[in-house]
Amino acid sequence: NCECEPCEAARAGPQVNTTPEWKLAIALAWVVLIHLLLCLFITTILLYSSPSSPDGVPADRVFVWTTFLGLCSTSLAFIQYMPQLLHTYRTKLVGALSIPAMLIQSPGAALMVYIIASKPGTNWTSWLVYATAGCLQATLLTMCLLWKARQKRLGIDDFGNPLPDAPEGSHFQHHIPSSVPDYGSNLQQPIYSAPIVGAGTEVAEEPDRVVAVTRAVEDAIESTPLLPEQQSSSETKQQGWRKWLAL
Repeated sequence: NCECEPCEAARAGPQVNTTPEWKLAIALAWVVLIHLLLCLFITTILLYSSPSSPDGVPADRVFVWTTFLGLCSTSLAFIQYMPQLLHTYRTKLVGALSIPAMLIQSPGAALMVYIIASKPGTNWTSWLVYATAGCLQATLLTMCLLWKARQKRLGIDDFGNPLPDAPEGSHFQHHIPSSVPDYGSNLQQPIYSAPIVGAGTEVAEEPDRVVAVTRAVEDAIESTPLLPEQQSSSETKQQGWRKWLAL
């Protein structure tokens, strides 16, 4: 019995593993929920324990709390955009970002700032979050426009895949193999190997090991049941909620 990693995975059967991104998303969801409940609780306590003056001016501690919330929302807006800005800068690709949507939202943020700031008696923290988000989104839009021009020059799409009508001499034309050997069902033929860049040697050909691994995988697949054991609907729902909430 082969004990390599592919054979062990085939014998173990299908497994559901959460990605680090999913775990991070669940952790952030809990943080946002706790933050929302805490802010709601403190705001309610301050509103009921700090009556306004006869002319309608709120108490000083209410004013301090609202200023803190404005600064907190501005900081969260900055934290929200920074991962996307860094990711887009490193990949140098537009990806799934929508340039037309950002063309609409960036001027919309500037208009929102003007409308809020023009009202008399408005605290500056009320429009600061929109100004910060608008500046960061304009930065992201500028970056995407530059990468869009770069993609057109290299002959690739928004996700880095070569376009079918890429111009001759583009960067990716030199990395697409013209043909790949086809050995059919004859496993005794040597596997396709490509030279390692900078090493000057080729990958060792091991046809016997390929045959052994293939037979071990086939045996493991034959011994694995096609259908898992049936569970009740209540148990399935409980396990689904536990997996969704698991960090």
